[in-house]
Amino acid sequence: MRTIIFSLILIIISCKNVSSQNLPGSWISDPSLLESFFDGMMNDHLKSKHIAGAVVAVVKDGKTVLKKGYGYSDYENKSPVSPDSSLFRIGSISKTFTWIAVMQLAAQGKLNLDVDVNDYLTDFKIPDEKGGPITLRNLMTHTPGFEDRMLGIFGRDEKSIRPYGEILKEQLPERVRPSGVEMSYSNHGTGIAAYIVENVSGLKWNEYVEQNILKPLGMNHTTFRQPLPDHLAGMVSKGYNYENGSLKEYGFEFIPLAAVGGASSTAEDMARYMITQLQLGRYNDISILDSASFSRIHGTEFRASPFVSGIGLGIYELVNWNGIRTIGHGGDTFWFHSLMALIPEKNLGLFVSFNTQTADYSQVFGLFMDHISPLKPAKQEIRLTSSNSEKFTGEYRYNRYPHSDMTRIASILSPLKVSYDTSGYLIARGVDSQKWFMVNDSTFIKESGDEYFAFGELQNGKYAKIFPGNLAVMPMERLPFIDSGTLNILLLAIWMIIFLLTFIHWPILYLTRRKYSLNPGEQLSLPAFNKWIGWITSVLVLLFIIGLMSSLSKPWELAYGVSPALKAVLVIPLILCIFLPVLIYMVFKLTIRKGLRLSGKIHFYALTFSLLLFLWQINHWNMLGFKY
Repeated sequence: MRTIIFSLILIIISCKNVSSQNLPGSWISDPSLLESFFDGMMNDHLKSKHIAGAVVAVVKDGKTVLKKGYGYSDYENKSPVSPDSSLFRIGSISKTFTWIAVMQLAAQGKLNLDVDVNDYLTDFKIPDEKGGPITLRNLMTHTPGFEDRMLGIFGRDEKSIRPYGEILKEQLPERVRPSGVEMSYSNHGTGIAAYIVENVSGLKWNEYVEQNILKPLGMNHTTFRQPLPDHLAGMVSKGYNYENGSLKEYGFEFIPLAAVGGASSTAEDMARYMITQLQLGRYNDISILDSASFSRIHGTEFRASPFVSGIGLGIYELVNWNGIRTIGHGGDTFWFHSLMALIPEKNLGLFVSFNTQTADYSQVFGLFMDHISPLKPAKQEIRLTSSNSEKFTGEYRYNRYPHSDMTRIASILSPLKVSYDTSGYLIARGVDSQKWFMVNDSTFIKESGDEYFAFGELQNGKYAKIFPGNLAVMPMERLPFIDSGTLNILLLAIWMIIFLLTFIHWPILYLTRRKYSLNPGEQLSLPAFNKWIGWITSVLVLLFIIGLMSSLSKPWELAYGVSPALKAVLVIPLILCIFLPVLIYMVFKLTIRKGLRLSGKIHFYALTFSLLLFLWQINHWNMLGFKY
């Protein structure tokens, strides 16, 4: 599942039917005003982002005040989105059902949130080599200390839908930090919790959630089953991506750990669910969980800094907007993007979902919140000095990334580069460029005023962490030099130049010299065998690069697992490991041999060094061998 990125992007767009100046304070409770606001905003968003369809639901004071579909659930057949019957994939919002299930069993005395989860596991056990046992509380607050795993989190067909215990035993992530210390969003952590629900309840996940949550709430158009049941299969929206100027339809996304992100639902059902959330487990006369337990889901169990969002037992704080606490959960598959946002103090909830990859629900949420309480841009109160800035500046990456498999390289593809501006603030360059104004010794606020950033863990005079205010479940860590983009691009450039030069230059040199005889006293070129081995080495390296780039041209394919073509590409470095000692032996022989051209020797030395550099670099990124 995509990495969740929830830094709010505020844009100013003109809503066609109503402007913010004309909206009274009670606009949320007025269905006509609310509908006009969303009509303008959603129609603009669908057009500007090339989105096939979307759905919205708003609840207030225990009632649904708006539910509406926009665009198409089937673009080719022009089937309009229905808020009552069009099922959208809600991604990681599915996790919130898992946490309710855990709390239901805890309330019954069947689960203890603070004992080692190994007590509840049967098909596998979690090793205890990284700082103590993992508890359900750790899983619910995303603090188990797991690495991220992307390979195999999606499936191509229903054959990928297997028992949770079997999947988790095969895909169990490594522990990379002690439990309870730092948040790092974990799909597999949630999967383990759902597996525990199965073991303790004696029911499969689909059966449990239907009997204990969906049916009691009347959520008759919501399911975790994949493929969908026959009576719902024809109602699910298609998924799309905007490619080459048109919308391309993609097939149903199978998510083997359905409790993690596989649910499908309608706006009507999600309205019921939000009312239940806001009423702490009650919908009309039905209660699925006592209010005290539900309050813990919404509370604050873990917070990295006073200025950043915290997390309860599963539900996390989205943003503190002008003092208004907003909680909820985002949900992203490849093609669907959804958000459930709850404002308990206003008894207000928003659900929005899009069926196209290009959508950005943070824009919709930002405009919605700005109409509730207009946000003022931040002012620069404290000037940062050049000498004091060095402990903040540098490259950072999200701490949620694979450590043990070949997808580890993804950790440096989109770093955040923090630099100092002589005007006395920080410039953060990632997806966009932002100004950060200093608030106190270790905290900054974004110029737009909607997010704080807290630096933490001062080590050797530099901060090692950044805690994004609106993305509590994914802190950032300073990139070590060995992982920096600068170093890795430099190393890549060095060996690529040598291998390309060898691949092109030696054949040309060979053909040229065939036409001429060696002049008396002229030094000899390298032995032919050396050149053949060196040239074949270059060919293999270049084939590896071409094959890797081809296999990763659609990076989302890795979420389905490693393709046969990519497996074949990964054989090449193993072959090159055989070539390396041969080249080193040849270097030794060339060193002691007289009468050879110095330029030829230097080229061969550089080639051997480049192969050593190449193998070290791909081993560092877990691409030497079959690490998947």
